[in-house]
Amino acid sequence: MTLQGYQKEIKLTCEPVDIATVNHSKVAVSLFDSTIRIMNIETWKWDDFSFSDENTIGGLAFYENQIFSRVGGVGYLIIDLSGKVQQTVTIEGSNMPYVSVSQDKLYSARWDTGEIFCFDLQGKTNWKFENKSLVNPPNGIATDMEGNAYVTGSFSNNVIFISSDGTDTKEIISSSENLKIQLQLTMTRKQTDYL
Repeated sequence: MTLQGYQKEIKLTCEPVDIATVNHSKVAVSLFDSTIRIMNIETWKWDDFSFSDENTIGGLAFYENQIFSRVGGVGYLIIDLSGKVQQTVTIEGSNMPYVSVSQDKLYSARWDTGEIFCFDLQGKTNWKFENKSLVNPPNGIATDMEGNAYVTGSFSNNVIFISSDGTDTKEIISSSENLKIQLQLTMTRKQTDYL
């Protein structure tokens, strides 16, 4: 899908788990069969890259020419573009399906306990945030170039901001109605840009 509308439907071998932009023409997709594939969205063909693991593969992020993937029971794998694991970042606990990476730090939310984490690339916790009255449960996570985190609350229907050092937080979008309005405004602006 592009701002101009529908582009192409790609048939997958099984259900997708997550997606991450690799560059302007490629995206990585994790699948429920515990594989990661890369699609060239200009040619609509799968790259030769293929990665599989015996453990469940979850969320993906792309940072400095490497794929970061949440792997159940292990933590995170850092995989180069040839499909070779460069590093395993062991992190105890489960129920942290998504990952984001910025400034050599991993960010993840643990939805069962309501905790949001920032780890270094050795798995040491830099900071942990928990406030169920502000975000409940934390789930999707994204980061910007400065290392600030943006986290969705599945039941609280909101998005919160957490500063890169984990000390400042605030709700930036609230309620599902507000999210719908924000999306409609964004889509209207984008459509107007092309008229």
